[in-house]
Amino acid sequence: MLAAVRDHWKIESMHWMLDVVFSEDEHIASVNAHKTLNILRKFALLLHKNYIKEHNLRISLKNFMFDCLTGEDLILKVCS
Repeated sequence: MLAAVRDHWKIESMHWMLDVVFSEDEHIASVNAHKTLNILRKFALLLHKNYIKEHNLRISLKNFMFDCLTGEDLILKVCS
């Protein structure tokens, strides 16, 4: 039962991140555009989370994404 609860909250935490970081619920677009942007946002989350995990960084995802926006070198490292 605990495994089911953990799996549920993994999904909920991703949806919360999409709402808070990307303001996903505030954007209104066509159905196709909404789906495409959702996929791109999830891909961006995956890239950032994997980079943080692989490099054992002690930084929040939101702060790390902001650092990537302000530092060209860092975003290139994350994307490569």
